[in-house]
Amino acid sequence: MLDDPVAMVEAVFSTVPDAEVDPVAAHALRNLHEAGLVCVLACDTQRPESVRRATLRQARISDCFDALVLSSTIGVRKPHPRFYATVIEEAGCPAEEIVFVGDTPAKDAIGPAAHGMRAVLISQDGRPSGLDPGIGVIAHLRELPAYLESLHAL
Repeated sequence: MLDDPVAMVEAVFSTVPDAEVDPVAAHALRNLHEAGLVCVLACDTQRPESVRRATLRQARISDCFDALVLSSTIGVRKPHPRFYATVIEEAGCPAEEIVFVGDTPAKDAIGPAAHGMRAVLISQDGRPSGLDPGIGVIAHLRELPAYLESLHAL
């Protein structure tokens, strides 16, 4: 195994626990998926895709994702333009129909907005100073369905 760096990485990350999935967020995700939305997991990670998929299976949400865009798989991290281009490709729709949701302003809000996507920042501290007013802000993923409903009401 020492001669195979990929196997070494997989072995390390298979034994070190991945992030725990918030059950409230998982419930919100399931509701969004069941409502017919295409959901793409797009994240920076060093973990191999197999490890991330195992985490999603354990949380019982693996079926909620139509695609995974992982930096460990595509070889670039947010905010690289190729990362966002891959998200758009995997979503299978025009960028302006995508709502990119995440908790890091530069990578999950400003970056996607610069590539034509709508963005929603998850921030328990409210709207960061200077954030484009066109970028939505919610405190928790459980608020996303109501936020999306408000977009349709406009």
